[in-house]
Amino acid sequence: MNRWLRLALLLLSLLLFGFILWQVGPETWRIVWQGDRAYLFMAFLMHGVAGVASASRLQWLMRAAAAPQNISWRQIYALNWTARALGLILPRSVSILGGKTVALKALGLPLRQAVWLVFLDNVFDLLLLGVWLIPAFFWFGGELSALLFWLILGMLSVVTGLLVWWGTQAGRLKPLLRQIKRFPRLAQRLNLDESSLIPAPAYAMPALAWTVVLHLVLIISFYGIGQAIATPASLPLIASSYPFVQLSLIVAFAPGGLGLFDLGWLGLLRLGGIPETSALAFVVAQRAYVYLFVLAWAAISQGVLWTERNGSKQ
Repeated sequence: MNRWLRLALLLLSLLLFGFILWQVGPETWRIVWQGDRAYLFMAFLMHGVAGVASASRLQWLMRAAAAPQNISWRQIYALNWTARALGLILPRSVSILGGKTVALKALGLPLRQAVWLVFLDNVFDLLLLGVWLIPAFFWFGGELSALLFWLILGMLSVVTGLLVWWGTQAGRLKPLLRQIKRFPRLAQRLNLDESSLIPAPAYAMPALAWTVVLHLVLIISFYGIGQAIATPASLPLIASSYPFVQLSLIVAFAPGGLGLFDLGWLGLLRLGGIPETSALAFVVAQRAYVYLFVLAWAAISQGVLWTERNGSKQ
């Protein structure tokens, strides 16, 4: 993308966030400061579980790609949280995509393989969240009860699993490989065969299962944040809003999706019938609390990594 367009989108994102903060009064900050500690602790723990799920998924994808056996889960865990922490001050393309790729290369993976693994890691998110948009649309349209929403969400997750299992069978990608070979330069740059393009079902299915866990616990975390500040947002409303705001990060250029991510939550909560004051309080709270959660878990991940290094020296 043209650099001036990127700069314009970045400035727009910052202006959007500034506008949201301008709408917030002192009472909102008081509500955030006095948030219920029990719900906040639950939200904090759910963020921690999300970190475990994310690291476990990447580990399964690395096993599928026959990554070096000396790369431990604790190294992957610390790598993930470090990338998340960098995402608080850097654009996603730099922190998550670029930073994680460089870290994997430093751990011993070839650059092409590291790039593809990070890309594939994100594909699982896009696939699942894209499917979850379907019940979310119907929920906002008022056509689903809470029970029916969860049933459809679960059924679509199972269907996604079946599609992943079918699509990762040996030989499924041969048509794609033939199309890639029509572009010699692209084929030469990728230099990947079918087995390295996509993991086998034995690896893809656990990766998808961890993806489901990852996003479910994050939904619970955001719900906990809402409950901590008494936002009258139901769990189905948070779950319906979640895929929309997460997918908005694809086009977000500001660090942590600043502005666009927050505007997404604000608009969807208002669409779900939440009063403006409560919706604004949630937007400010999720930004402040998640910032602290990520920094705390990034520090904890370094402690986990230190235990491995210290143990190897003894």
